[in-house]
Amino acid sequence: MQVRIRLAAPLLFTLLVLASSRALNHMDQPLALLLIVPGYVVQAWLFEAHRALGGTGYVVTMVGVSALVWTLILLGLWPRCFGPEHSSWEFPPCDLDLEYRHRVRTHRR
Repeated sequence: MQVRIRLAAPLLFTLLVLASSRALNHMDQPLALLLIVPGYVVQAWLFEAHRALGGTGYVVTMVGVSALVWTLILLGLWPRCFGPEHSSWEFPPCDLDLEYRHRVRTHRR
């Protein structure tokens, strides 16, 4: 099964917008707070810069930034979690992986 990035990114972003909008009203729960933190940090920075948005702008900033950040994080981790054989992105091999393979090869002999 091959996941297409053009389909996965908007779908993931939409799901995270819905989750972030729910998390905004439940910030007393740790998981909701973790989800909304990126938007909260941006809104705090805007407040310190005297450019904070109120009302609808506050909600759009908190939800939009949080959803965007988590979408980019999850899309960045996707190829790493499911390996290069499942995606079109290529990562160089990790030095620890090469060292482990060398140990396994020399131990078997």
